[in-house]
Amino acid sequence: LVSSVALLALVIYMIAIYFTQLALHHRLDAGCGQPGRCESESDVELSLRYGTVDTTILSLFQSVTGGLEWRYMAEPLMN
Repeated sequence: LVSSVALLALVIYMIAIYFTQLALHHRLDAGCGQPGRCESESDVELSLRYGTVDTTILSLFQSVTGGLEWRYMAEPLMN
């Protein structure tokens, strides 16, 4: 049981790093590095869900455990 939880935590951590990097690259490519830019709803959701590794881990954990629907997690990535 402990090894399963550790493996799940490791996988969530690795995916969180990847999604956070994807969100950062998207924001930089769109020119969102300056304050006041990219204030659309999809960019705000992208920053909210995938802005830091910590928030990405929390969002992924909520999705895996049923606390947050996958649809809400996938929408910012598809826009």
